[in-house]
Amino acid sequence: SIPSSLYEKINDFNGRWVRVQSNTDIGYVFDCFVSKIPVFSFSDDCKSWLNYECFRRYAKKFGVLDSCVYNNCIESESFHTMEIFNLSGGHQLIFHTGWEGYAIEIQFSNIREIEGIMFSYNILSTLGVVNSKIMEAWKSSELINVIDFKLDDETCIFYFIRCKNKTIIKISGGV
Repeated sequence: SIPSSLYEKINDFNGRWVRVQSNTDIGYVFDCFVSKIPVFSFSDDCKSWLNYECFRRYAKKFGVLDSCVYNNCIESESFHTMEIFNLSGGHQLIFHTGWEGYAIEIQFSNIREIEGIMFSYNILSTLGVVNSKIMEAWKSSELINVIDFKLDDETCIFYFIRCKNKTIIKISGGV
């Protein structure tokens, strides 16, 4: 039996061991690596982080409640377009496109910080861009962390923002 109040550090992440039970087994898992957020994965038909269809499929795992498009344009010239998907649980998926760049933003509501960190880690490690700067940003107590990285010869910017009950993860490119 492992005391549930005992905190440990594994792979630089703090957590505690919690008892879990299935129909046939009883065991312990490190709660840092358990999440109510579905795992994100790139399928064979969408290997690029910029493939919006990958993220649309991911949003369906939560349940899409509704969506809208915001566009500020002048004389039919768009400066910034946002496609906003409201998801179950108060989460949002937002696609940004504009003259000088594009971004994919996911806003999670009421999740543990480690869930946002592990979600980010999952996406970025799949893309092969997890590095020491990104790991330091996650460990930081700063409310906003901004890190640039190269992906397919393009400079991208990764944002990890902590804001009250929101965790905002945004990757932008084309800047």
